[in-house]
Amino acid sequence: MTRRQWLPMLYLGLALLAVVVLLPTALRPPPDEASQSAEFSPDAPPDDDPETIIQSLQQAGSRTAGATGRDGPATTTTTLAAVKAPSRGQCYGDPPRQFDSEYAPPCAAAFVGDNGGATAPRGVTATEIRIGLSPDLSGQTFCGEILDHPTDGEDGARRTYRVLMNFFNKNLELYGRKMRWFFACAPSGTAGEAAERARGTRMAEEYEAFASIGEFSGYVAEEATRRQLIHFANIVVAADKFFADRSPYLWGSRTNATKAVAFGSTYLCNRLNGNTPFPTGDARIDYSQPRKFGILALDDGSTNVSVNDMVASLKRKCGVDPPVARYTLDENNAQGIASAMASLRANDVTTVVFMGEIISLPFHAQAADRAQYYPEWYLMGFGGFETAIELTRTVSPTQWQNAFGFSFEEVARRPAESPCYRAYKSIDPQNDPENSVCNILFHSMTFLFGAIQEAGPDLNVDTFQRGLFSAFTRPPSPAWTMAGGFGPTDYTYGDYAVELFYNPTAIHPDGAPGAYVYPRCGVRFLETEIPTGQPQYMFQDNPDNITNGNDAGPGC
Repeated sequence: MTRRQWLPMLYLGLALLAVVVLLPTALRPPPDEASQSAEFSPDAPPDDDPETIIQSLQQAGSRTAGATGRDGPATTTTTLAAVKAPSRGQCYGDPPRQFDSEYAPPCAAAFVGDNGGATAPRGVTATEIRIGLSPDLSGQTFCGEILDHPTDGEDGARRTYRVLMNFFNKNLELYGRKMRWFFACAPSGTAGEAAERARGTRMAEEYEAFASIGEFSGYVAEEATRRQLIHFANIVVAADKFFADRSPYLWGSRTNATKAVAFGSTYLCNRLNGNTPFPTGDARIDYSQPRKFGILALDDGSTNVSVNDMVASLKRKCGVDPPVARYTLDENNAQGIASAMASLRANDVTTVVFMGEIISLPFHAQAADRAQYYPEWYLMGFGGFETAIELTRTVSPTQWQNAFGFSFEEVARRPAESPCYRAYKSIDPQNDPENSVCNILFHSMTFLFGAIQEAGPDLNVDTFQRGLFSAFTRPPSPAWTMAGGFGPTDYTYGDYAVELFYNPTAIHPDGAPGAYVYPRCGVRFLETEIPTGQPQYMFQDNPDNITNGNDAGPGC
């Protein structure tokens, strides 16, 4: 039986359509030294000794998350719990890391002394660091402060935020301070771009945060950084310029479009151009002739910049000049999606270079199925497909079984093996974390809060940036991990890629069918290490194929 003959899966079409209607703008950006009085003490008492007690703060009029999904602050009195100094025995691994994660910052010696108090213009005092949260897809069910104890009506996402906040406060060296987290929901009566911009504004002006975490929204990032709020996000469709224009405030925990285009054009020219397409079961494709490429892209200001860069790079590197079919994310985009697929078919495109986003991908696949068009789908680390396996499984397998390319993301492992899961369970062993919070936000949390630790007691944007640059540069070891680092012109983490293809019948580490397969033992490489020649091992049942990151590494 050929790969084309597998029966399609049941789609979650209505749910995805709701996401498309409700979140059209969330997936893209808008157009367009330490204190002299302090010291590190390697002889500080271990955790099981008496705690260092910080005087409780009585804060009249502070905001709370007591109301679910409502706008506006409530008045409460917040008592901050005691802050522990980390013991020498808390470190993990070699070299020692601050907590049990491959991405954790270096282990810090316990601190005693004066932290300097309010070392930043906003969000930092002698006892606290304020953090804003503004995710697009992870737990938008409440507003205001996330307290450090259970509250009435607490759902899974809110509980996960609370537990993770307590984990980082317990395990990081914060120099006598404690983080307070505030979830910024949109004000009542706002929607779309206005709502997203208001969330970015609220984190800075109402919650007076020092730093913040978002997901995909460039509008949130734009307003937060405009107010000099450090902001970590996953705006993977944005190019370097979007980050550079907001430096030193905007950073990304994955990769960005500039890196994806550089890798994607080199891989296409080195490995695919001039070679024949893999068999996909399309009667109109001549598999004895070289591939013909076409780009399917979101029609959006920032994405168009990346598409233009891709076209220019392909022309420069190997003389390829692909047609571009564009689509939009508006309420009437069904016809636009069908027209884009028809345009690619009319241009005899054998290989679709996908520069869109995952939310609308099932509808592109449906349109291709209706047209009996079965091209190759070339993935270039652009759009977040590998991090959302549940959504990937809703894409027609008659289409996505022809998907291959590379990724900057982790090689999948069982959810219970993730650093986020282990962190959560160390605080709340009776419950499980919300997967969306772990999958989308935990890396941003690790990098942001780890850099705050590395900044030392004199916390401000300059010391934060130095901490970010020094703490996280690492090779792909273990092989399943993302790898890379940050620098003055390197705004996003991922620098190494791994090849993959999709198999709708392969078993994912979560136990369900439908998984990305990583050939050649999932070994990662830099752009300069991309070999030449057709990747013949794609779609083959080879002994060095893996689906579980625990098996990754040279020689498997």
